[in-house]
Formats: sequence, C-alpha cells, structure tokens
Amino acid sequence: MQDIGLDIKSVNALNKIMEKMGLLINYGNGWCTPDVGAKFSRCYKGVLNSDAWHLEFVDEIAKFLKNK
Repeated sequence: MQDIGLDIKSVNALNKIMEKMGLLINYGNGWCTPDVGAKFSRCYKGVLNSDAWHLEFVDEIAKFLKNK
C-alpha cells in the first residue's frame, strides 16, 4: 500500500487494521471473515485465513486510515 502513501509493514499489521474496521476477527491462531468483511471477500463469511479479497477493500482501508 505504499503506492498510495500508506506504510503498512506486514500482513499482521494489515490484519490488525482490518480487525479494527470489523472486516476480520482474530480467531485463535488465524483470522475469520465476519459478515461485514464478507462483502469484500471472494470467499463466504466465516472463512478462516481468507486471502482472496476484492480490490475495493484497499480503498476502504485507505479511507479508514486517512480518517484516523
């Protein structure tokens, strides 16, 4: 995400941002996609360790971080 001026240093850091947004839930040693995050995922809700996301979620994360 550095191309849009956001410096996110790791996948875990990105997951924590997505957790704050309600797009992921920390589930033991992994991550679960709740209903809110499902609209951005190519997988169904409740999927663990989903890494198939629609590109629109980048815009949502950028908006979230810029409004903090």
